[in-house]
Amino acid sequence: MVARDGHNIGATDVVLALRARGWDDMRVVGAITQRSFARFVAFDLAVAARRMGWAVHWIDFDALTQELAGSPRDAWIATLARVTDEVRAFAPDVVFSYGVEAILPPFPDVLPEEPWRLADAARAPVACFFYDFGAPLDRPVDATTAPYVERLQRQDIRVFCWDRHAVADLVRFGVAVEYLPMAVNDAMCHPPPAAATRDLPIVFSGGPNAERVTTLRSLAPAGLSVYGYDEPGWTADPVLAACYRGFVPERDRLRAIYQRAQTTLNVTRAHGRASLNMRVFEAMACGCLVVTDQAEEAAALFSPGEDLVTVPPGTAPDAVVTHYLADTAARTRIAARGARVVREAHTYVHRLESITPCLEAFTTETRAWTFWEQFIIADPGKALRFVAALRADRALLREDLWHVADTTAHIRLGRWGAARRSLDEARRCNPGLRRLQGLEAELTSQERTEE
Repeated sequence: MVARDGHNIGATDVVLALRARGWDDMRVVGAITQRSFARFVAFDLAVAARRMGWAVHWIDFDALTQELAGSPRDAWIATLARVTDEVRAFAPDVVFSYGVEAILPPFPDVLPEEPWRLADAARAPVACFFYDFGAPLDRPVDATTAPYVERLQRQDIRVFCWDRHAVADLVRFGVAVEYLPMAVNDAMCHPPPAAATRDLPIVFSGGPNAERVTTLRSLAPAGLSVYGYDEPGWTADPVLAACYRGFVPERDRLRAIYQRAQTTLNVTRAHGRASLNMRVFEAMACGCLVVTDQAEEAAALFSPGEDLVTVPPGTAPDAVVTHYLADTAARTRIAARGARVVREAHTYVHRLESITPCLEAFTTETRAWTFWEQFIIADPGKALRFVAALRADRALLREDLWHVADTTAHIRLGRWGAARRSLDEARRCNPGLRRLQGLEAELTSQERTEE
């Protein structure tokens, strides 16, 4: 459509062509590398995309790791080549990445120096779904974290994050981010048949930490059953050792447990400071009463006391749980309404529907950068006109980067004052944008040369 030298088409023509692209047939690459419960989130997003009518190409790098175990290095390299061919033949519009997996090596233990990244192989923008928050974003930007932050700040990355506090952290890091809470795959998690018996008074599923051990210990006499990873961590406490029922990694088994449970208590880990984790949505969808310590997010997404129960400040969680164990009518009523509300408004299909306009704008805007890169080489003036035409046509998601683009064009044209104004606008939009440092140095050098 556009000649490589950028001369043969006008800026407005490109904008009109971008506007004409339809997204009813969105093509998505979904992938997972880790073996934790995170894989279910990635899979559920891919399933939701398919249910919306989008084409999905799924890659399970963990399964490939297990298949290739013990194979020579050449076999791993050949697998990456095959994945590249398959992904490019699929021609995705966007890659769905669990966290930063798409910009990290998929086989780090075997091929630590291999530069292959799914984001590069796909030649498509990446939607990163953050449902955990730790390294490399759990510290100030330093020599170790800077490459990750700089990569996340690029125009081909959009982050969707489940925790409002983590969203604020990412904004301070200069990362483009949207809030997107967790949800449920309603085809996987659903209430049992009406005649089913709920014979488990209290269920907890997850790993141990000091707060969870202390909180759950007091519920042991009320009929607590703990299903979680890290058996030594749970069984180190003699009271909880008697309640420990083993780790349940299969979701169909976990669903059956939630369908038998009367209540489940959610004790949130520190990495989800304001958020509700997958346990809340899945247990609710199975018709189990959820008692949670996260009143802030619970009140934002649900009606406490009607859809689920929150623990009031200063109240012991065990007192709340035992109260509802004794009040069968209230427990049953709230659990039933919670199951209905989750399945009607908090599935991953609902989540994808809510961000579809953003995904469409993001993928379109990412395509626009390809044309700008041609224009800036051939004619910086045309690059400026192109950005102006884009602004006139739509609200731009990354005004910070487009101001950077204008700064670059003005510098190439020797317009130092205009470059300074564009750079100031970029800094106003996103003071955490790391590429501003290099532009500032370049512009300051040019200004001094002109003095």
